[in-house]
Amino acid sequence: MANQEVKLTGNIGQDLVFKQQGDRSLAEISLVCEEYKQTDEGVQVREGTQNWYNVTVWGKGDSLAPLNVLQKGMRIQVSGALRPSLFQKDDGTVGLGLAVNCQAGDVLIKMNRIDHVVMRKRDDQNGFGQQGQGNYEA
Repeated sequence: MANQEVKLTGNIGQDLVFKQQGDRSLAEISLVCEEYKQTDEGVQVREGTQNWYNVTVWGKGDSLAPLNVLQKGMRIQVSGALRPSLFQKDDGTVGLGLAVNCQAGDVLIKMNRIDHVVMRKRDDQNGFGQQGQGNYEA
């Protein structure tokens, strides 16, 4: 268990990047989190600033395959270990940011922005369907 575990909810800022590091797989997610408040009229408005986090999801084999459904703009929730991280700004100076390390099971899709879901037929061998076979709509 991590000493500094956080739970963040935000939108994916850019398409995921999948990499291999030795025998481990990883997916990098750029996550933007914003604070919202509800007005007296019931409208949600952004309050405060945006905070960006670099989320690294670790796995082995094809444990990260379910993350292929994630796209820029989707709202997700991640739980994981909070770590400081250095990055290079556009002007060449170095900045300090925050990163989150987690596993694929620690990434949840928030359904409030989902319009349509298409599921593939289950493959009896590994639980993942084959592309283009037996689509079911939910």
